[in-house]
Amino acid sequence: MKTRRNRRAVAALCTLALALFMEILPGGVTMRFAAGPGEYFLKTCSFFDLTPMGYGDPLPMAAGILTVAAAALVLTGFSDNGQGRRRGAALVVTVLACLAAILQLVLFGEMNGMGLAVAVLLAASGALQGLSVSDTGKK
Repeated sequence: MKTRRNRRAVAALCTLALALFMEILPGGVTMRFAAGPGEYFLKTCSFFDLTPMGYGDPLPMAAGILTVAAAALVLTGFSDNGQGRRRGAALVVTVLACLAAILQLVLFGEMNGMGLAVAVLLAASGALQGLSVSDTGKK
């Protein structure tokens, strides 16, 4: 069971790393600006760019920071000696990061394919972590 749990944790870490890579790339966050009456243009930026934060959208930055925290917790969870506390915390942080990535669409109405891919990767990592945490108590 331990090797299966570790394989799932490695897969979860890989999906978190891919999500983090996509969050760093420019183009993950779409913002709409008015060019005139009835006209608008879209600007894309990174999850870690301060532009969305300046316009009142803290969710991309929160998702990026929570993704980094979740990856750190998954990494340190390998030395958890089977207790699963860090892995459980990593699961909670990953779910919060996924919710922040999805709430961007709900609250601000703009999301592109890269932002959707980040949300899907975070959800997949959360699912893998959930399976890994559920295996923690089994011997």
